[in-house]
Amino acid sequence: MKNERIRVVDLAKELHVSPRLLVQTAHKLNINVLRGTALLHSGQVHQLRQYYKNMRATHAPHSTPSIASPPSPRRRHDELRPSMCVCCEYMFMRRPEGESRELCKDCRAHFKRDGEPQWQTVVRLEDHVKKSREMVNSYREAANSASKERDLAYEKRNKWMAALVEIVVAHGPDEEGPGCSCGSTEFPCLTRRHLAQVNRGIFNRCEELEGMNEDEFNKVLYGIDYSHFTDWDDGVA
Repeated sequence: MKNERIRVVDLAKELHVSPRLLVQTAHKLNINVLRGTALLHSGQVHQLRQYYKNMRATHAPHSTPSIASPPSPRRRHDELRPSMCVCCEYMFMRRPEGESRELCKDCRAHFKRDGEPQWQTVVRLEDHVKKSREMVNSYREAANSASKERDLAYEKRNKWMAALVEIVVAHGPDEEGPGCSCGSTEFPCLTRRHLAQVNRGIFNRCEELEGMNEDEFNKVLYGIDYSHFTDWDDGVA
């Protein structure tokens, strides 16, 4: 409208800016307004509208950048994936490209077909029996290997525990004086005090062994009887 008059605050709401910013813009355009309640005539309104229209056409609107979540790791096309064979019901690994997800490589030649002859059913079942025996043998070998590794780990643990006990015994009370067997003038010496600080439970077990007679001591530390160490992992620190 030719004689349109509008308040600064209303025009600011239309242009989605604050009245204060609109007043500052008006001053840049030599439009003399002081407050948001001031009235603008049609020419001033057109001038301000055109200013913001041109500004927004040449500048991208300001927006808060969104923080995208990191992309989930994608599987490679040639990465092996597990599947269960519908024929032998064993798990197998397959490549997603070009390999069946339903049949393992052993069953692709003999999978069950409708109306198959009896001899074909027998062949398939015999193949499954053979495969089952091979799987059992492989599981048995894996279990035996794990058992050997466990026994070796226990053997190493018993050896370092025996070495620790020998160190404690070597720092026992001096039979000829008030000090320690290691030469320290005080008992318990620094070594024994440090072990007691580090793990009180293990220190107490060492003292138990220290009080044994020589035959029992050697049997536990260097014989076949290591039952004394079975629950050392539960020592109170």
